[in-house]
Amino acid sequence: MRRSIRRVLAMPGAERRLLIEAVLALALARLALAALPFRVAMRWHGLRLDLPPETAGRDDGAEARLIGRAVARAARRLPLRAVCLQQAVAASSMLRRRGLPVEIHFGLARSKEGELTAHAWCSSAEVAVTGAAEADEYTQVAIYRSPSRC
Repeated sequence: MRRSIRRVLAMPGAERRLLIEAVLALALARLALAALPFRVAMRWHGLRLDLPPETAGRDDGAEARLIGRAVARAARRLPLRAVCLQQAVAASSMLRRRGLPVEIHFGLARSKEGELTAHAWCSSAEVAVTGAAEADEYTQVAIYRSPSRC
């Protein structure tokens, strides 16, 4: 624990602030997804189901990748379990706060035992933000997109 705190304190200021924001965003995402009906939680995070693709905002791939790393780092360090959906929703909040386009993808697959499994991943203007490493194993069934802020 002390080593983790030292590592966080040794980070550059901007990276440390982004990590703290990611921790708070994950906690809020987890709370919203647990306490609210799914559609309400997604709307609360500014996401709508099946909006047309022309809702893209500004594109900043470098910032989106930084947000993805901060969310992944925060998810590993939090004492609570932050699964793919919570990570995707937390990243979407951080991306929207910066005016970046957001898509949360939902996919389904069958395990080797025949059980149905689900996965969620987040992207911003073709940039993978969270959960993209496993996305190829799933058949996409829905996308939630942020409306444009034009």
